[in-house]
Amino acid sequence: ALEGDTIPEFSNKAVTKNLQSYAKIMNICIHFMLGNDSLISSLVNSTTRFIQKQNRYNEFEAKFLTFAKNHLIYSYHKNKKSIFQMELSNFDSIKALDKTKISLEYFDVLTWLESMIEEKTMEDIIKA
Repeated sequence: ALEGDTIPEFSNKAVTKNLQSYAKIMNICIHFMLGNDSLISSLVNSTTRFIQKQNRYNEFEAKFLTFAKNHLIYSYHKNKKSIFQMELSNFDSIKALDKTKISLEYFDVLTWLESMIEEKTMEDIIKA
């Protein structure tokens, strides 16, 4: 059991780096949803540098970070729905790849995109 504000220590450093990478990706999504537009660009750049430094830049991460850099900088877009639908199709096309399957276990970007399109919570999308 975890006590207080302790963070579990993982013996496998690769697992720790994976978790950090996906936590950083989720952080970008959270700040987008909160409308913290001024943070998105620096978060995307920081996350990109972190992942590249780990020499583990996979297709999922590359697609997400490119999408974030091009479309999440501002929380309001006139054609946000169509942009998110197009991105959902892009991610859907790579979801069968082994590394993407693993990435989706850490953060289900498909459900997140769908929740943004339908303006529902991820929980509602999963339950449907």
